[in-house]
Amino acid sequence: GSSNLSKNLLRYFSSWTVLNWSLILFTVLCGVVAFPHHAFWIFAILGACVIIGGIAWPVCTGVISGMASKRMQGKIMGITQSVQSLAMALAPGLGGLVAHRAVKLPFLLAASAG
Repeated sequence: GSSNLSKNLLRYFSSWTVLNWSLILFTVLCGVVAFPHHAFWIFAILGACVIIGGIAWPVCTGVISGMASKRMQGKIMGITQSVQSLAMALAPGLGGLVAHRAVKLPFLLAASAG
């Protein structure tokens, strides 16, 4: 899946280039997903967001792991995974509270956070 895509991208581009473009594309797509009027485009944009996240996360963990010393790698990766799990646990609830005000708002906030 996305790990093969990540590996192929890393053959041609540096990790930082892949991460920067992933952030830019993800931010733009999160902002744009609030505006289509047809479900097809909403699902297509969200699908692209998932693919970009699937490409970026292994590259991100590789960069984080490479920056940590051998002695600290396990601790750093544990903290990274914990923060990711916390974000995944909190995001639906917070998004639901925000969406109560306006359905488009969670996507616009996600785009502005990037």
